[in-house]
Amino acid sequence: MKPALVVACLVLANCVLSSQTAGPASASSSAIAAQMAPFAGTWLLVGIRQRMIDGSIRPDPDMGSRPSGYLMFDATAGQMCAVLNNGDRTKWKDASHPTDAEAHAIWNQTVSYCGAWTVDATRGELVYELGVNMSPNLIGSERRRRFTLTGDRLILYPTSLPAGPSRVPGSQEHEVSAESIAHDRPQFVWAAVVRMICQGFEVADRRQDFDNAGVRR
Repeated sequence: MKPALVVACLVLANCVLSSQTAGPASASSSAIAAQMAPFAGTWLLVGIRQRMIDGSIRPDPDMGSRPSGYLMFDATAGQMCAVLNNGDRTKWKDASHPTDAEAHAIWNQTVSYCGAWTVDATRGELVYELGVNMSPNLIGSERRRRFTLTGDRLILYPTSLPAGPSRVPGSQEHEVSAESIAHDRPQFVWAAVVRMICQGFEVADRRQDFDNAGVRR
């Protein structure tokens, strides 16, 4: 990993850890904090599936039938992070040096992003403002997720279907399901998330000849 990437990772880690002790900006934020509280904590990914126009349901082709990952929401600092993988990814032949095909597959089989978040109660959506993303083109953009929350089960529905190989004619709705494993305690996995993101930077640094779609320039 280059020195610049090391500094970037350390800065990210510092920002993440600092968020654990940050307080509300003002008393006027109490209503928003109350809306965010039910989502605060760490959520374990249990499934990603697509509902087709004909009513049939299938696993997301990119993430597979056994996806793995976490979603973390810090209500105090207003920050969130998601790291999702295809749970059946083939191991690289060389753990330190992925082939072009293996590096290409990262874009299709891994999702990771962090940023500020809030709840749009009127529309029943979570709203993310991306600060970290695998694609630099998406940093600063907004993502919305319609949600249903029942007990410890959270289901998110992207308001626009994701692009990529899994987006095929007849796909009507995307569904991301997660279960709460540490309500209001997201910090215990923040360090692991930082490590995963930094590892992603390192792989991207070794594969700079790929654009955001994973196609050689």
